[in-house]
Amino acid sequence: MLSSLVSLLHVMGLVVGNAVGDPEVKAFLEAKRFPLDRLTDGTGLLSKAQEAGVRRDLALGRQMTLTQMLRDLFAAVRDEVLQVRFALQTALVERRDLLAKVGVPVRSGGKRPEGAVDPPAAGAPPAEPAKGKLRRPRWTTVARMIAYGRTMVQAVLAEPEIVAALEPYSYTKETFEGILARLDELERVNHEQEAAKGARMGATKEAMAAGKRLRMWFLPWKKRLMNATRGKQEIRARLGL
Repeated sequence: MLSSLVSLLHVMGLVVGNAVGDPEVKAFLEAKRFPLDRLTDGTGLLSKAQEAGVRRDLALGRQMTLTQMLRDLFAAVRDEVLQVRFALQTALVERRDLLAKVGVPVRSGGKRPEGAVDPPAAGAPPAEPAKGKLRRPRWTTVARMIAYGRTMVQAVLAEPEIVAALEPYSYTKETFEGILARLDELERVNHEQEAAKGARMGATKEAMAAGKRLRMWFLPWKKRLMNATRGKQEIRARLGL
């Protein structure tokens, strides 16, 4: 439907523009007593359809930009949340009570997760959380991942004992506050992307309605032009018919 609207705008622009702007075509139509003054109605409809098409394109571009931004940010923040979850399961493998407080499940059978990192010995440099393949919960929406991550990190910050247990894994209070800030940013982008999606749908609906009005006006006039230019292929070509 959108491609047909683009084609209609192109043809309509040629017909209206050349019917009144090409001296030879205009003279021919006037000789046929074709009511060129009535084409001004079509000019107004054409302008409105073109403007609606521009608004639709702008809305579509904004939505595509925000969608890509959301995907990239979601992937980055999701990995941060998963790394925190993995570090918690590693550092608190023997403390189910603390894992329950932050809403992190214990590995089945209480076993250590594959690839878990042992806390460093006293005086040793901090260990980095494992970078291997992590088991990813199935968050069906961005909002659910944000809610899970925010609840988990806020629960961690509320328990000094847990924060201390994660320090050997290079996690500090400032680290968790940074994750919360990125979750807030992800939530903002998610809301903007949803709003942009609605704006694109509205702009598309408006463009299609404007195109329908233009098409209903144009088809009878196209038929009259075809009758008026019967046998005049050069004139038809100039009109874009």
